[in-house]
Amino acid sequence: MPCCLILVIAILGPRIAIIGLALFTSFFEKPFDGLLVPGLGFLFLPFTTLGYAWAINMYGTVEGAQAIVVIIALLLDLGVFGGGAVERTRRR
Repeated sequence: MPCCLILVIAILGPRIAIIGLALFTSFFEKPFDGLLVPGLGFLFLPFTTLGYAWAINMYGTVEGAQAIVVIIALLLDLGVFGGGAVERTRRR
């Protein structure tokens, strides 16, 4: 049961953060021109969207350590969705 709770938090947590930042701050205005890219990021790559927006807001570019943060965020996104598939195949 705790595994399911961790998975729900991992899936919903960054999406709630994106909604909160979009509604109450101007966090997504500088890195993104419109709503299309943040909207797609909300659906498919929320950790990466947050990491990229953080890097652009704080440093103005994605180089060096900021690139590492964005890559780690991408790996987190892939891990959240891909981890369940590995678990299902092991049980058979």
